[in-house]
Amino acid sequence: VKISTTTAVFDAEIERVWEIVTDNAEWEWRSDLSKIEITGENTFTEFAKNGFPTRFTITEKKEHERYEFDMDNKNFSGRWTGIFRAAAAFMNIKKFQLAYIEDLRARLENR
Repeated sequence: VKISTTTAVFDAEIERVWEIVTDNAEWEWRSDLSKIEITGENTFTEFAKNGFPTRFTITEKKEHERYEFDMDNKNFSGRWTGIFRAAAAFMNIKKFQLAYIEDLRARLENR
């Protein structure tokens, strides 16, 4: 059993992120795919750029909270779970960090 966990933060409303992630009819933004075929209410097949298919069955879809599906192809089978959480407010931490570093640099140089 292999488990991979990834966390991402987006400067966007949770509703917009949810809409994009769960809309399998609008897949063109995905650089790894050649197409998606919707095969049923809760099933779809993704085709990699080389045409290799992976089948998906949605097992849970709780709006703006959780999106889960089983997936399989001839090389593997597994489960993907997406947990969605809205942050209280998005802050540009990098901007604050860079400002702090520059302020510290200036202070050290003017000592």
